[in-house]
Amino acid sequence: MRELSGGRRQLLFRFSSRFYDDAVDFRRDPFDVLKVPIIIELEPLWTSQKYADLRLLPTPSNDNLVGELGSLSGYQLQGASFKPFLRRSSNSLGTW
Repeated sequence: MRELSGGRRQLLFRFSSRFYDDAVDFRRDPFDVLKVPIIIELEPLWTSQKYADLRLLPTPSNDNLVGELGSLSGYQLQGASFKPFLRRSSNSLGTW
């Protein structure tokens, strides 16, 4: 964690994973565009009132969110985008 001006803090994360989807069938349309949504979410207890102004911001490299090793077997990657989304959850402990 890095301390920033104004009492702010910065945490940096690097995400890497493999995704498998055996349900996709391209026999009728093998050249279709494939969109792979990836949702990054924080646990409600971690984002308590102490971190009410918490934001997840991407750090693009050369205006690209896909890393150098990013690939999808059999496809050409055209790019990636980051779309912010706010979801509020309520339970017996309160609302996040």
